[in-house]
Amino acid sequence: MKSALVLILALQLGSASRVLRSQGVQATGNATVDMEDADAMARGVEADARADLDDVLAIRQASGLESHRARAAFERAGEAEEDGQAIARGSKLWSEAADAQGERELKDPKDRAALVRAVALEAKEEGQDAAQMQLLASREKADGNATELRARSMGADADALEHEAMAKLEQAGADASTLRAAAASEARA
Repeated sequence: MKSALVLILALQLGSASRVLRSQGVQATGNATVDMEDADAMARGVEADARADLDDVLAIRQASGLESHRARAAFERAGEAEEDGQAIARGSKLWSEAADAQGERELKDPKDRAALVRAVALEAKEEGQDAAQMQLLASREKADGNATELRARSMGADADALEHEAMAKLEQAGADASTLRAAAASEARA
C-alpha cells in the first residue's frame, strides 16, 4: 500500500519537475522560477566564461612575451656565433701575418722560433675564446628553443581554455533557452 502511494506521488511530482533530458536541466513547473533560473544560469556561466576569457588573454600575453624572449635569445646566439667565427678568422690571419713578418724581420733562428711559440700560444688562447663564444651560442640557441616551446605550450593552453569557455557559453545558452521555452509553455498553460 505504501509503495502504491509513493508511486502515485512520484508520478504527480514527476510532471511538476520534469527533467529536460536533452540539456540536463530541470524545469520546476513554475514559469517565473524557471525564467529566474534561466537568467541566473546565464549570468553565472557568462561570468565564469568572462573570467576564463580574461585568463586566455593573460596567457596569450605571457606567450607573446616568451616568444619575444626566444627571438632575443636566438639573436644573441647568432651574434655569439658570428663573434666566435670572427675571433677564429682574425686569430688565423694575425698568426699568419705575425709569422710572415717575423720571417722577414728576424734573422736569428732562435728569435724566429720564440716568435712562432708566442704566436702559437696567442692563437691557442684566441681559439679558446672562439670556442667559448660557440658554446655560448649553442646555449643561447637551446635557451631560445626551450623558451619557444614554452610559448607554444602556453598558446595551446590558451586555445584549449578558450574552446572550453566557448563550449560552456554554448551549453549554458542552450540550457537557458530550454528553461525559457519551458517557462513560456508553462505561462501559456
